[in-house]
Amino acid sequence: MNIRLVNGNSFCSGRVEVYYNGKWGTVCDDDWDINDAAVVCRQIGCGRALSAHDGWRFGQGSDPIHLDNVGCFGFESSITDCHHNGFGMHNCGHGEDAGVTCTDVLPSPTLTLISSHSTVSPGESVQFKCTLIQPNYKYLYFHLYKNGLLIKIETDMSSATFTLTVDASDQGQYSCDYSYISISSTSSRSGTVGITIGKNTNYDFIILVYPVFYWRNCQGKALY
Repeated sequence: MNIRLVNGNSFCSGRVEVYYNGKWGTVCDDDWDINDAAVVCRQIGCGRALSAHDGWRFGQGSDPIHLDNVGCFGFESSITDCHHNGFGMHNCGHGEDAGVTCTDVLPSPTLTLISSHSTVSPGESVQFKCTLIQPNYKYLYFHLYKNGLLIKIETDMSSATFTLTVDASDQGQYSCDYSYISISSTSSRSGTVGITIGKNTNYDFIILVYPVFYWRNCQGKALY
């Protein structure tokens, strides 16, 4: 389920809107509390929930009202996993549009080595995958670092794959982070993953073929 925050002063605050049946729509503030906000903040990819807002603090929406009487425990991965009346079932107007404010501290991603082994030879390819802990539905900049220095950037949503053709200079420790395209906030770095560059085991062989001569004596016996 796609979700976004609208009319806030940062990416991590605003009126809550969900995408359903081809349209963005709002959420009514009946029963809206900090547990609901916690789920939204996690789903959107921000930090912890600071507050749950009611009474259209971030302006009134004009799209359909998709959800009402949302009741989350706080551990759900999506707001639609929480109790609600059903899509389009509500008894409120846009004067009751719900909103949230989350911290801008973005959770660290995880970095994994997709290749089957961590020791590779020069000329071989390795792949690193940088992944968000929670699903994300907005485009991000993913950054790959080698020994703390930025070496590559990819644009994607919940994860990005970096492919490197290595040589001896690529041995080291790799990490990644990400940032949202629309805001300047960048996550903290992932843990590091190391690769070792071994010797190339591809050798060229030269096969020498020696001719063998022999003669026969007058009695027909072979002489080598």
